[in-house]
Amino acid sequence: MIRVGIAGPIGAGKSAVLAIFASLGAVVIDADKLAKEIMVRDDEVRTRLLKIFGPQTFTREGYLNKQHLITEAFTKGRAEELNSIVHPAVKKETIRLMKEAEKQNPPFFVIEGALLLNRGRPDHLDKILIIQSDRALKLQRVKERDQATEEEILQRMAAQPDFSTLSHLADDVIQNNGTLEELTQTVKAVADRWLQNG
Repeated sequence: MIRVGIAGPIGAGKSAVLAIFASLGAVVIDADKLAKEIMVRDDEVRTRLLKIFGPQTFTREGYLNKQHLITEAFTKGRAEELNSIVHPAVKKETIRLMKEAEKQNPPFFVIEGALLLNRGRPDHLDKILIIQSDRALKLQRVKERDQATEEEILQRMAAQPDFSTLSHLADDVIQNNGTLEELTQTVKAVADRWLQNG
């Protein structure tokens, strides 16, 4: 089982690449979704979030107030505070899920997340794949997906790493500026090469 991390900026197409790996028989994890689950169900993480970001972090029903956290993290420049609480818990859970996946012996275990390279190359992953895309395409995809304004998207982009400076941490970099079919062929070629070379 090859343990893969997919990184890249918002709107580059990481989720599409994750879906392609799933079609190849991989066990796949969306780090963003996993983080949201952990923020709600992990008591320690929940307590720290309430202490640092206030009672508005959760709704009365106990759900995550995503808009409040987005405002705090990206508009008020507190992304690093949020990441320092959530990131270690996500890594711990990822390693647990990896061990579970090994029992099924899939070709790949793949986790996708914008923050995977925030603290350098993760030591629990074998391969890193960075997905890049033209700025206009990224904006268009996120606008359509999140119904967000350009200003909101640009704030979120500004809070992310500059992935063009992180290519040295990756085994491969894919430019996703074409069709889904082209992306699929490129990802499959990378996956085949990794399987052949180990």
